[in-house]
Amino acid sequence: MKKFLAIAIALMVTLSVTSGLTLASSLKTVATVTSSVKAGTYTNFFGVKLSTSTSGATIYYTTNGATPTTGSTKCTGIVEVYNSETLKAIAVKSGMTTSKTASYVYKLNLPVSSSCTPGTYTAARSVVLKTTISGAAIYYTTDGSSPTTNSTKYTKAFSVSKTETVKAFAVKSGIASKVISFAYTINIPLNLSGSIIYDGSSALAPLINLAAPMFTKLYPKVTIPAAGTNGSGTGVQEALSGAISIGGSDVLATSFVDAITANKLIDHQICIIGFAAVIDKNLNIKNLTTAQLKAVYTGKDSSGKVINYWSDVDPSFPHTAITVVVRASGSGTRVVFDSAALGGATVRSDSAVITGTSSGNVESVVNTTPGAIGYLALSYTISSAGTNVLPISLNGVAPTYANIYSGKYNIIGIEHIYTDGKPNATVQAFIDYMTSSAFASTITSNGYGLLSKMQ
Repeated sequence: MKKFLAIAIALMVTLSVTSGLTLASSLKTVATVTSSVKAGTYTNFFGVKLSTSTSGATIYYTTNGATPTTGSTKCTGIVEVYNSETLKAIAVKSGMTTSKTASYVYKLNLPVSSSCTPGTYTAARSVVLKTTISGAAIYYTTDGSSPTTNSTKYTKAFSVSKTETVKAFAVKSGIASKVISFAYTINIPLNLSGSIIYDGSSALAPLINLAAPMFTKLYPKVTIPAAGTNGSGTGVQEALSGAISIGGSDVLATSFVDAITANKLIDHQICIIGFAAVIDKNLNIKNLTTAQLKAVYTGKDSSGKVINYWSDVDPSFPHTAITVVVRASGSGTRVVFDSAALGGATVRSDSAVITGTSSGNVESVVNTTPGAIGYLALSYTISSAGTNVLPISLNGVAPTYANIYSGKYNIIGIEHIYTDGKPNATVQAFIDYMTSSAFASTITSNGYGLLSKMQ
């Protein structure tokens, strides 16, 4: 009897599982998303219409190459393509299996490009025009008329402070390129209110604190508390949770969360930030090679020799014990420095290491500790002028924005502000203000760099 029951139960389980598998496999799959524009290289901007033959399905897409989910941007109309990008899309419908991911790689090869993507903004924009044609001159208009060689010749960045269309072309040896148009809508809000809370990158925090009073002077009903400095990882995580309005990071969000999670955030790029090794200036060391810097931070040189004193690095250096100051693992500054300066080498973990809690803390430790070396954003090296904190050259190249813009110095990051989806009008206006032409001089005079100047 027991044997009969066991066989019966096993049969029932088998039938149940088989039935479930049959049901799952019987679900139809939503048709793959198609694009109205084929993948390829184009010489002008264009709009893409995404569609699926499955009636009632909803399309979600990304433009940064990330795999789309239902948390990605929902397609509600034409997707404008203003930059080279990889557009990926899925279609979803209840009771059906999600479609395969469609991918379309678009490359724009424009004779003239603008540093400012066409679109709608809430503050004036700074526009830098560039051409891929070596030795060509650029002529442009801002009233929507077609430019000629009698139009304004482009020589430097200009500001767009009202709704207008910039048209430009390049000419060399009498041969002119096609005209490219850049349409900008500037809607400056009259009244804004609410609170904007920032946490994250301590390298970006000083710039937030500079922008806050300037913005609230324009909009007195807006409050912006002092910026939090708990690190880029915290900024990303708290932006995702909705605990803050904007999260700052020196690196991409994918440095701290997986790509699918990061895709829930919107990335607003604010400016360039350079980083430098900083040292106790009493050591009178003004330059290190990459090999020497790695030896200091790893505790051994390439031959395996232990490095505990500065004289171990170079006999001409003082016989002073080395104190290495680092940032915690959630720091964007550390991610950039470990990668760009140390090439991913494992940092020593002995008693010579002190972990700084923020950029300000690193600055303080290096300032008060004989023989110390750390790393800081260039925004902090300005504030530390006159102290014992000395930014040093790497391989003979000084950490300046002139060298960063020319590509000679590459310990750099992009300062990102992340929002959990599309920000509200007040937050968007603040982000637009920080990237506006009106704020550009504040960026450059406080140890940050302009994205538009990168070559």
